[in-house]
Order: sequence, then C-alpha cells, then structure tokens
Amino acid sequence: MNADLQFNYRDFITDLARHVRNEHVSSRRETLLLHEMTVEERVARGVCLSDLHPLPSLSKNRYAFRFPVQGCRIREGDWMVLSQGKPIGPEVARGLPVVVESLDPMKRVLELSVVGRQYDDIPIEGGIWTLDYTSSDRNAQRLATLILSKLPDSRALESLFSGEGWPFEPPFNHFLIENLDDSQSIAATEAIHNPVTLIHGPPGTGKTRVLSRIMTRLAESGHRILVSAFTHRAIDNLLESTASHNPDIPLIKLGRRSPDLSPAVQSVAVNRFPDSIPRGTIVGSTIYALMRLSDSHVFDTLFIDEASQLPVSHAVIPLLRARGAIICAGDHRQLPPVRRAESNTSPLAGSLFELLVNLYPARCFMLTRSYRLPKSLCTFPSSVFYDGKLRSEIPDDSFIHPPPDSRHPELSALWCLKSPMRTVWVNHEGYGAFSPPEAESIARLVHVLLSEMAVEPEDIAVVAPHRAQVREVTDRLWKHAGSHVASRVIIDTVERMQGQERDIIVVSLCASDGDFILDEADFILSPNRLNVSITRARRLLVVVGSRHFFRILPTKPEHIAPAALFRSFERKLLEHSIDITDSAYRWLDLIPPENRFE
Repeated sequence: MNADLQFNYRDFITDLARHVRNEHVSSRRETLLLHEMTVEERVARGVCLSDLHPLPSLSKNRYAFRFPVQGCRIREGDWMVLSQGKPIGPEVARGLPVVVESLDPMKRVLELSVVGRQYDDIPIEGGIWTLDYTSSDRNAQRLATLILSKLPDSRALESLFSGEGWPFEPPFNHFLIENLDDSQSIAATEAIHNPVTLIHGPPGTGKTRVLSRIMTRLAESGHRILVSAFTHRAIDNLLESTASHNPDIPLIKLGRRSPDLSPAVQSVAVNRFPDSIPRGTIVGSTIYALMRLSDSHVFDTLFIDEASQLPVSHAVIPLLRARGAIICAGDHRQLPPVRRAESNTSPLAGSLFELLVNLYPARCFMLTRSYRLPKSLCTFPSSVFYDGKLRSEIPDDSFIHPPPDSRHPELSALWCLKSPMRTVWVNHEGYGAFSPPEAESIARLVHVLLSEMAVEPEDIAVVAPHRAQVREVTDRLWKHAGSHVASRVIIDTVERMQGQERDIIVVSLCASDGDFILDEADFILSPNRLNVSITRARRLLVVVGSRHFFRILPTKPEHIAPAALFRSFERKLLEHSIDITDSAYRWLDLIPPENRFE
C-alpha cells in the first residue's frame, strides 16, 4: 500500500475478499484443466501421484499408501482427490476428498485423511489408486465470508493496516531472556516490551530458538499464547522447542496431530477445545483450524512464524484473536506466498511480513549471526540480500574433503579448492525446463559423493527450478545408484526446499536457452529464489550449470537489475569453478566396480 494515499479500511476489506475469490477461481480453473489431462500428463506436470498401493488402514478414515518415485509438488496439508479413475464425478469411486496428513519421501509412504462424514468407513483396499490436486471450495468460501463479516468491526486491524499501530499493549514483563546472541537478545527484548515486533530471521540465525525462548518466558508469566504459521511443521517445531525449555508448560496442538509430534504436546479437536484457556497455556493452530474456533477464544500474545509465506488474507484470522502483543517472524528476502491469480499483484496478495515491514520498518529486528552457513557461503547472500549484516559463525574447515587415500587424482582434484563451494560448468545450450546433460552430470556427481566420499544419502539434496529437471535427475540417479540408495536423496524444487537444510546442496541451474530464460525471467531470475537455493547448505554447496545461463540480454526494464545480480553471482561462481565439459561422463568411471551401488 502507498503511504501517500489515504487508507480506506472498507476498500481494504473488499480487496482482501476479492483476492481470496480470485485465488480460488484461478485454482478451480487450473484444477479442472488438469483433470482433463491423462494421468500420465498430470504426473508429468507434478500435480498427480499415480500407482498408489494401499497399506493396512491406520484408523477410521485414515489410510496409508506406498507411492513410486515421481516428481510431485504434493505436501502435507494439501487437499486432494483419491480415485481409481477420473477424479471428477459424483461417485465416491471416482473421487474421494482427502487431506495429506504426512508424506515420507524416504520410505515413499503417505498418509491420508478422508474429508466429510458422508464418506465414513469407505473401504480402501486393493487395486491401484491415483491422487490428484483439487481446490478447497469450503475453506475459500469460509475465509471470504469471515473477512467480510468479522473485519468491519475490528478497529484493531484497521489501526494496524493503516499504519497507526496496534492498539493492544503487552503486559509489562519484568524479565530478560538469557543465553541469546546480541541480535537475538535485542529482538527478544523488543518483543516482550512492545505491541508489534517483526523478527527478520535469515537462514540459520536461530529464529525458532528465539521465538521458543520468548514463548517460554511469557507462558511462565501466565500469558495465554497463540502460535500460528504457514505449515504444521513450523508450528510443531516451535511447540517442541518450547517443551525442551520447560516441559511443564501446557502445550496444545489444535486439530490434527502430526505423526512425529512430541508426546509433550497434547492434540485437541476443534469441537472439543475448552471454553476457557488456562493462564500459561500455549496453543498452536493453522489458519484453517482457527476459522472453526469459537469467537470467544482470544489470546494475550500472538506469534506468527513463517509470516513471509503467509498471505495477508489468511493472516487476519489469527490477528482477530490477539488482545496483546503480536510477534511475527519470517524472511521477506526468500520466497513469498504463491499467487495463482495473475491479477493479484497488489501488496495484499503478498505476505503479512512484507506488508508490516513496509508499514513499520522501525519495528523490524534482524538476526545477524548464521549458525548454518560456513563463512564462504555466507558472503554472497549477506552482501546481496542482507545489506552485509549477516555474519557466519561456522568456519570454512567444516566442509567435505576428499578422502586422503583416494585412488583417483581426478577425484581429488575435483575437491581441491579450499572452500565449501564448488561450481561445475557443463557445456550445454538450448535447454529450458530440463537439461539431460546437466542431469546426467549431477546424477554421476551425487553417485561419486555417495560411493567415494562416504556421504550418507540423507545428507544430500539436489535443488532444481523445474519439476521436469527434478524428474530427470531422479531417473538418472536411480539408474546409477539404485533405488535403495537414490530414494534417500532429496531431489526437489526450490519451493519445496525452503525452510530445509542439508550438509550438501547441489543446485541445478538447468536452463541454457536464452529465449526460454527471457520468457520465464520473472521465475528464473527471481532474486528470492536464488537466495533460497544457495542458503540451504551446512557444509558444501555445488552449483551445476551452463555458462549460457548467464548470457541473456534483458528486454524488459524490470529484468535488468535481476540479470545484473545473476551476473555478479556468476563472478562468484568463477572463483570456485571446475570445467568438466569433457569429463562429466567420466565421473562414473572413477568409481571402482566393487564400490558402485548397482
């Protein structure tokens, strides 16, 4: 929103509801178009899992399936349709509405919950099943209705979003939070003494630790605390981290229970949530569970994690329940919320965190010490994305070294650079969403890491911009390393890797066709996307790509600055580069037959 324009709260509410409807209409249209495709086409687009084999039932209306390796963007909490034929149709056999409860890419097992009492005790046994994306009519309609009915009476939200401030003062707290670094301590102190605090947490800076320490002290002082976030995982991490500080604090997860959630956290169904909340209780809930909770439930302090991924339209749900301080944490230099509707380009279609940072820049406090990135990996993102303020606490000598008794000088030469960063140039041109030469090189490189460098598969992740490249790398790694090893290596898109980390990250640049890159420049040249890609590694970052990726000449003014940023990234890559134009396909030959996984 432009601060120079007079703020109109009624227009704000209308725009929010319109945004929700636009997103839903776009999602529904996309879903219907996808379901007109064949199963093979949907799988190729990453919006379908096919060939699912039922496992024994978990409980009433909860089912487990084993699934094959397919590059799919499905994640926990997604609304899906389970079927044995076309997923659209009135018959249950043609489309059973489900929610993904958990998905284990290592074991290739997913758990589903059936949505709707009319489907109680539907037998799911035998045969081959298919899982497809769908749109959630009920949640979108409920959200739009709630915005139009509840927001007009909220003077607190009108004040917050107009830039006037948050009218609820936090109870005065006579304590300090110890055992934090300097920037963490400043953020925590501000949070417990002010009505609005924005904690900017770049990768590995201890955001979860800071939030859980604040939550612990506030709960010990009798605050009723609500914790919400974009994902179940973020909520669970905060609750479990708080339990580690003080196991006596009452912790409640509203709604469904994640399979691996600590027993210290009690799960309570929405319809069984108590009328009154005891003092000192911490309640964790997603946006959709909060929508079903009675209006009488309000909280002294609100924490919103992953606020940089939470759309403003969704964030108003927990904000309506806050009667004291609000503490938001996120990183607006990484990926924002996904926008399905092309018309949703206003700030209201962005994240709560970015909107509040623009409205209250003085209330944003950045955590400045990274406990994940080695020094050499921290330099570029710090200077480009974090104004040079991000400092690494991890020495460079923690990266992977070649084994001292390596039998192959070529292999030792590959890792001879005194840095936790490697650049591997592969000579290819004319490729777009996938590059077979680059995928082959990555697959062989990962095979070398697994067999010659004694790296565990769970410690490696390959990050690619497109699902087509994810599938290309996956297929080739399975060919070289075998399913029992390759299935334990994470190979996924940038979006799916946000918030995760591994010892070794291999980034595929993929594209080498200038026209394709220019057509997809908003996506491929996204600075935030680059930031996510290169800040996942704890010990070693390997960037694999073609020099042609950087040879584009922008044709639109808005692409000039991103293209310049990527050229500066290329200069960084050249400091750590290995040209394997002629030897990419020799890597596998470096592995003795007895060490191969086939």
